[in-house]
Amino acid sequence: MIDETIICNLYGEDHSFHIWYYELTGKTKELGGDSYFSDILNLDKYNNAHQIFNIINDYVKKNSGTCVMAKNRDLSDIVDITIKEGTLTNTSASIIINDQNPNKIVYGSDFYIEKYKNNSWNSITPIHDDYVFNSMAYYVDENGILEMNLNWEYIYGKLDKGIYRVVKRVFLESDIPVGPEDEYYIWTEFEIK
Repeated sequence: MIDETIICNLYGEDHSFHIWYYELTGKTKELGGDSYFSDILNLDKYNNAHQIFNIINDYVKKNSGTCVMAKNRDLSDIVDITIKEGTLTNTSASIIINDQNPNKIVYGSDFYIEKYKNNSWNSITPIHDDYVFNSMAYYVDENGILEMNLNWEYIYGKLDKGIYRVVKRVFLESDIPVGPEDEYYIWTEFEIK
């Protein structure tokens, strides 16, 4: 099952539409998200995810808007996140987020770390369970850049040698409260030598 989202900016407003579909056939299992597109394009009459995406994308482009796609809630293809040179240690790093999208993305302070082992990404178990992140919302600056310092020593301790990735949860800016269905992710890999 694939969860794909089309995220659009149209007439200065952000809209998103989720489609859950079967990978091999493209057959739609469930539609969700913003009702804007459902209301004007009558999307319920289509049962193929790729066809729905094309209809939305064509409509947005004809009306001078922009669209991006997020597969399985991953925005790493449209938001660049890197470790700032010279900042990586086994307990911390600074990240640089480069976001040139017209859709306003909200970045929080929370993150988690996964380790690459046995050909897959595996969550690292925290050494403490009483850690918290502040609930501040951060945005990129006028150049589309946001720098954040991450310290994971209290949560994970000192990382052993290996390949890791830091994963951040992000949200599209919204006037209404957001929930788990509105979460997206960005991530970047790094190596502790």
